[in-house]
Amino acid sequence: SRKEWTQSCATPAIEKLERVRDVRVHSGIAPEQGMQRGTETSVPDFGRLRSIFTGCQVCVADCRRREFTDQPREDMTFDAFVDVFESHRGSPDDPIECDEGTHDQRDLLYLKDWHFVRDRPEYGAYTVPDIFADDWLNGFWAARKDTEDDYRFCYMGGPGTFTPLHADVYRSYSWSANITGIKHWIFFPPDQQPLLRSVKTGQPPYLISEALADPAEYPNAAKAVRIDVWQFPGETIFVPSGWWHQVINESHTISINHNWANACNLVYLSESLVHDWIQARWDIRDLWQDKIITDVYEYETVVNDLVRANSGWDWVLLFRLLAWGVGLVRQLQNPSQQHDRLTSCEHPGLEDVRRDLFPSSTFILEQIRKVLDRFRLPSKLPVEHLQELPTDCLAKDLVQRWYEGDDKHVRLAELHFFVGQAIPHSTVVNSLYDCVCTLSDRTGF
Repeated sequence: SRKEWTQSCATPAIEKLERVRDVRVHSGIAPEQGMQRGTETSVPDFGRLRSIFTGCQVCVADCRRREFTDQPREDMTFDAFVDVFESHRGSPDDPIECDEGTHDQRDLLYLKDWHFVRDRPEYGAYTVPDIFADDWLNGFWAARKDTEDDYRFCYMGGPGTFTPLHADVYRSYSWSANITGIKHWIFFPPDQQPLLRSVKTGQPPYLISEALADPAEYPNAAKAVRIDVWQFPGETIFVPSGWWHQVINESHTISINHNWANACNLVYLSESLVHDWIQARWDIRDLWQDKIITDVYEYETVVNDLVRANSGWDWVLLFRLLAWGVGLVRQLQNPSQQHDRLTSCEHPGLEDVRRDLFPSSTFILEQIRKVLDRFRLPSKLPVEHLQELPTDCLAKDLVQRWYEGDDKHVRLAELHFFVGQAIPHSTVVNSLYDCVCTLSDRTGF
């Protein structure tokens, strides 16, 4: 894609970066040092891009405006977006700032989350690097029959377009490869997130500059350890699970982005869903407390629907993903398929991936078991036996949260329903757990 989507330009765009002033660098690498890695001598080939993707519908964010924690978005044709993208060239006098930028504010449209591989499957734009090939997220989504979605994206934006501070969906990994242009990444490790929270809302800021400019609302933001990285054409950034980041385009930029996951961050994914579920219950707690909804079955259904709407998945999808992982182990252990690469159509997206790129079956099963261990429950759970659950069992924590309200007289039927709805039915979990144990016996785990 890189050579096909770009063309040479006479004036290196990197010269614009030399005008950066007052940059807060916490990683010990000044912009001038980073610039020595290479020079940007190409720009997008707008004519070629139009010829390949004409007629595609894309989602475009308006970086001039804010909508809650993101930017308002609209659908438009790819051709219409490129008209704006091409015209947004800026001028030599445009000032550049590190955080959100004070660039030309007229046309700050940013094409984001475009599923261009899905829209043009015959094009074959790129091959996933081997180091990122063990991808359960896109592999599982490709195997689903109920959606055509995926987590493979293209981003295109001019100088000053940006993505606000966030951590990636499901606390997945992500990788981002620059085709052309320069990106400025601002990273915060997961343990720094509490320092970024507002004393009013408890949430991180929309932009880093917003927090630094308001120490009354964000009293600890200036103490947070941050890492600034300038990404150049041909370079790929890996974002670990749970790392908060903000990204600013310093020139006309095109990048390929994947969210991905595998056994190594499976626990983070499950914890993300638990967090979203607890947040959803908190958000609509008034419906139960004010007796607007009095039926526990109806309430749990509303909570689950809210989680699915906000997060894009729910308990059912999490356990389908685990089952998909168990199937992957079965294939890796299948003595009749001891080829160098996977071949089964049961795992689309992973076909033709080298077997040595996967961790051992023992490790994969260990990570699946860690998730299942938190959800396993006895088939019967009388209230008086609640204290007998393991201290680290998620069920105990959630059940206690549910019944810490005013009503101390708990009906056993309600408790059983809560366990069945909030935590997927124990028979499903135990069945998966038995599969893991059976496969583990074969590996000696």
